[in-house]
Amino acid sequence: MNKIKHDGIIQAIDNQGIHVRIVQMAACASCKVASQCQMSDRKEKVVDVEHPGVSGVSVGDKVVVYTEESMGFRAVLLAFLLPFLILVGVLVAVLAFTHNEAAAALAGILALVPYFIFLSFRKDAIRKQFQFKMETNQ
Repeated sequence: MNKIKHDGIIQAIDNQGIHVRIVQMAACASCKVASQCQMSDRKEKVVDVEHPGVSGVSVGDKVVVYTEESMGFRAVLLAFLLPFLILVGVLVAVLAFTHNEAAAALAGILALVPYFIFLSFRKDAIRKQFQFKMETNQ
């Protein structure tokens, strides 16, 4: 099983889970001259890990947060590929029927509204599918 891993630090532990702060870096961020280049990209994010199977950790501990690589592909599918296909599909269909580029562009953008509303109603179910796991960094 291929995993997507990130080093992190436990920021908080509560009833809802363990909150781990990770730093996402672009590939060039690790370059020796990245600070001079201005091309490096670093983002701090907090991910939630459920409690089961994790014990003996406390705030400030270094850990490794991971998920299956297939979850990354699923996230790209939901966040980028499906909206792109909806946008292009509606754009082409409306353009074919109306021959009005402005109407086609507006319809393509407006077609994304129901998709993202649907995703917002399903966010709890989606969150359950995208589970992060954690192992101590020893």
